[in-house]
Amino acid sequence: MKPIHVQPRSHEPRQFLSTKELSRVLDIPEGTLRQWRCSGVGPRWHKLRGSVRYDMEHVDRFIHESERNPSVRAITEEHLVSV
Repeated sequence: MKPIHVQPRSHEPRQFLSTKELSRVLDIPEGTLRQWRCSGVGPRWHKLRGSVRYDMEHVDRFIHESERNPSVRAITEEHLVSV
């Protein structure tokens, strides 16, 4: 049987944010975050004793996965505006 290697967890404490705190960090209305939760989009979240909390690790992953490359048209238009 092949041994399983488990990455040791970091000793740094995990950071959790409330909806209000994440709203300020992302500059997105709290209502949008609530809507995202109901529709199953947005960063993953936890319900801890009735309070919604966002793990910053999941938020960072969500932001990274949302990254888009500009289209050729957008690059061309940006270049024309700057000339």
